[in-house]
Amino acid sequence: MEKYFGKKSIIYSGNPVKTITISNKPKIKRNILLITGGSQGSKKLNLDILTLLPLLKELKLEIVWSTGKHNYESIYQSLKPHVHKNNIIIYEGLNIRLEPYIDDLSNLLPEVKIAISRAGAMSISELIANEIPTIYIPYPYATHNHQYENAKFITDNQAGLLLNETEVQPTIMHMMINTLISGYQNYCNNIKKLNTNSAIDQIVTELSNRGYL
Repeated sequence: MEKYFGKKSIIYSGNPVKTITISNKPKIKRNILLITGGSQGSKKLNLDILTLLPLLKELKLEIVWSTGKHNYESIYQSLKPHVHKNNIIIYEGLNIRLEPYIDDLSNLLPEVKIAISRAGAMSISELIANEIPTIYIPYPYATHNHQYENAKFITDNQAGLLLNETEVQPTIMHMMINTLISGYQNYCNNIKKLNTNSAIDQIVTELSNRGYL
């Protein structure tokens, strides 16, 4: 960006996130693993998650799994024999909430302990705002490979883990989940260093100082 705008024209603010995402965080998080592949989802990732589930039994996690709208029905049918009241799935000792897409993550994120996610800028911003150690799986066809660069920035700061989609395997994800859990506090501490929580105020102040407001 410096090449096009000059260093003095650039500020680091982070992305604005909804106020509830920041202000309503409970002091104690629930043992929730959030899995989200974006609105479209990923067929390969969802099938790998399906194989991963039995490996997570000993971790006693609650699973909130957003499959993407195009993959929901096939995953639901695979788990249908394990569906109980209120559409809760109990599989391999895990409580699983299966959704095609979660429209408003801001109410859920404060309760999430760890996550598996794509690496879009807004997804990362919300996960950082809620101090959630995450395995980032960049969408490999994003323009200029920007999701990989986003995830690399996080991992370079030891605030999460990066896993390329071509390397996704249940055993590798299981190992990485255990890494997040065993190093949970260290990851949270590093996330705090990246968490500005003031993007909106900073942007408004900067625009005002420069005479645009």
